[in-house]
Amino acid sequence: MATTSLSGHNDAETVTLTADDGNGNTADCSFTVTLQDVSNPTVTCPGTQTVQADIFGNYTVVDFTGLANASDNCTASPAKSQSPTPGMILTVDSYTVTITATDDVSLTGNCTFTLTVQAGCSAPTVTCPANQTVAANGSCAGTLDGHTGLATVVGGVRQRR
Repeated sequence: MATTSLSGHNDAETVTLTADDGNGNTADCSFTVTLQDVSNPTVTCPGTQTVQADIFGNYTVVDFTGLANASDNCTASPAKSQSPTPGMILTVDSYTVTITATDDVSLTGNCTFTLTVQAGCSAPTVTCPANQTVAANGSCAGTLDGHTGLATVVGGVRQRR
């Protein structure tokens, strides 16, 4: 009995069987054997991810597919996608992110992890300008104009007097 190796989805081989009665009488039959990929890819997700919202309470989703590992029995590198999609805006809350791996014959596998969007924890920072001098006018008075444009700000700031 000969052994034939099959390789790749839909690889087909015709098998012919012959029966021989030992007196010169034979009969043949043939059938086809087709290799089918029926195994879903496997995906391993990262653990919970915690991120900070911006000063408006929003977070723009990044591509987490690089943190997931996917493998398949027939496809060397299954394609990975995620939901919610990169670029989507989320607010402060917890979300389930699903990573899906798709092989060359459209079989899929997925995993999930929690994405926690936290409110920004750090207060705004302000670097003030150097001390300023206002020249007195003829009535020995002066005007204090807005100086917010002279400050370096990370976050939001309002001028206080």
